[in-house]
Amino acid sequence: MAFMNKVFVACLGFFVVCAQATKRASLVKTPVVRWSRGSGFFDVTGYGAKPDGRTESSKAFMAAWKDACSFKGKSKVFVPAGTFFVGPIDFEGPCPGTMPEVQIMGTLKAPEGLDAFPKGSWITFGNVDNLKTLELSRVINTNITGITLKDGKGFNMAVHKSKHICIDDIHIKAPPESPNTDGIHVSGSDHVSITNAQIGVGDDCVSVGQGTTNLLVSQVTCGPGHGISIGSLGKYQNEADVVGVIVRNCTLKGTTNGLRIKTWPGAGPSQARNFTYDNIVMDNASRVSISDVSFNNVRGTSASLIAVNFMCSSAAPCKSIRLSNINLTPIYGDTPTTSSCKNALGSSLGKQQPDACI
Repeated sequence: MAFMNKVFVACLGFFVVCAQATKRASLVKTPVVRWSRGSGFFDVTGYGAKPDGRTESSKAFMAAWKDACSFKGKSKVFVPAGTFFVGPIDFEGPCPGTMPEVQIMGTLKAPEGLDAFPKGSWITFGNVDNLKTLELSRVINTNITGITLKDGKGFNMAVHKSKHICIDDIHIKAPPESPNTDGIHVSGSDHVSITNAQIGVGDDCVSVGQGTTNLLVSQVTCGPGHGISIGSLGKYQNEADVVGVIVRNCTLKGTTNGLRIKTWPGAGPSQARNFTYDNIVMDNASRVSISDVSFNNVRGTSASLIAVNFMCSSAAPCKSIRLSNINLTPIYGDTPTTSSCKNALGSSLGKQQPDACI
């Protein structure tokens, strides 16, 4: 993925890892212990981190994590108010004791420039269970809530090879001209839910990669961006199937695409099936490209006269497409919207504006 030369700031008013939620007000009233190994409380400022927005503090963060991870008993890594300048951080497990809690009450600021990210990522948690955090790889039982991500250089949030992930109340913002700044990318993961999110980026608001199963996307407002996309799929050999995706009660505003599935020809056989799009509102979205899905109660305006577009391979036509109650009108002028079908098979019922082509 490409990065933009902008500062990536994670504004984390409430960011808790592996612990019951603690209200911000209670933290204000509670005296902060700066650093204490014996108590299991590890304040990053006790390791040399400076909340001045200039001093490089990644080593202090990782040192605090290392001690908390090895602590026998309950432990907490605490980041107080202020702006902390941190380079790439790898919070690695497994932790032999109780999984640490990480609580961030301030702002994390990333460096500028591509050279600062040799691995292509900024903050990574790996090989840990029962995590509530930011970016996930091989993680089980994770809740992420109340996080704002601004001006990411690449994927703003990624979930990879993880299970039972709940992402709720997330705000993600990146310039509309910034390439490859997907809001949330999910791949190789099972039982992931993304709810109550506001996402405006330069690429897909939500992107779904190979090997994803049982994904729910609900109450997401997307725009600007490229919409909510599955794929690209089939680019590489031996890709895992994508099965069981539900997108419901979402709004897309001014996106270059609406809902789409992107596939490549020529790779080994794999399946993309059991997808449902339900109760979608589109406001000035340019087009909808779908395959092998149920598409129910989609309404709003389209910036393109071809409002519904099925583009499928002649070698492997799209099958079992079901359209129900579609109402997409042009945002400009009185010329009615149309639909386009290529190698698409299915059925339609209820209102169809534009007229269904299957």
